[in-house]
Amino acid sequence: MELTNIIIRPYLTEKSYTKRTEAKKKYAFVVNKKANKFEIAMAFEAIFNIEAESVTTMNRKPTSTRT
Repeated sequence: MELTNIIIRPYLTEKSYTKRTEAKKKYAFVVNKKANKFEIAMAFEAIFNIEAESVTTMNRKPTSTRT
């Protein structure tokens, strides 16, 4: 898997904006489901030229919408 195909887009919510402050420096991204933590860290370092201290992953189920 190529490193450019691992990180899909940033995950932008109110909570993720508050975690992006200078003191915390935590960022949230939507990533490929087949990628592991090591691959995510390598892709982050290759794209943004910043060393990742740690990677935390979470699987989220899509929310159902009422029509």
